[in-house]
Amino acid sequence: MAIAGRNSDQFSLRFPDGMRELIRQMASKNGRSMNAEIIFQLERAYGANEKSEATAS
Repeated sequence: MAIAGRNSDQFSLRFPDGMRELIRQMASKNGRSMNAEIIFQLERAYGANEKSEATAS
């Protein structure tokens, strides 16, 4: 997993109703901050796509 810090790229986004609370709950369950949970889930989603695209060519 990439290590992000205060000097990393930042991006503001709006969550649909209820999603922020869901992320908060999952982060707490997994022992991560909300930011770390979001990064973890994005890496899972896009990491899988990168692998499948690389093997498809």
